[in-house]
Amino acid sequence: MPNSAQDYLDSCLFFTVKKLNRALDRLTENAFQKVGLNPSYTSILLILSHENGKIQKDLAKMLCIDLSKNLSTKDLLKSFVKDVPNVSTSQIKERQ
Repeated sequence: MPNSAQDYLDSCLFFTVKKLNRALDRLTENAFQKVGLNPSYTSILLILSHENGKIQKDLAKMLCIDLSKNLSTKDLLKSFVKDVPNVSTSQIKERQ
C-alpha cells in the first residue's frame, strides 16, 4: 500500500501514462513551434508522406475527423501540402 499520495500516483499506471503524455505534449509543442506547425498535423503529414497523397475522404476516415472541416484550406497546412483536383476526387499531397 502506498504511503503517500505521490507514491499512489507514481504506482498507478493510469496517472503515470497521463503524466508522460503531458510531458510529451510539451516537448512536441516546443519542437513544432519552431516551424510554426501544430503537433496535431504531424499525423496528416506522416500519412501523406507514406501514401504519396491521399483523398480527403480517406484521410478524414483514417484520422476519425469530420470531413466538413476542409483539410486543404487550413492556413498552417498550406505551406506543407497541396490540393490536386481530379475529375471526381480531390487528393491532398505533400509539397516537394
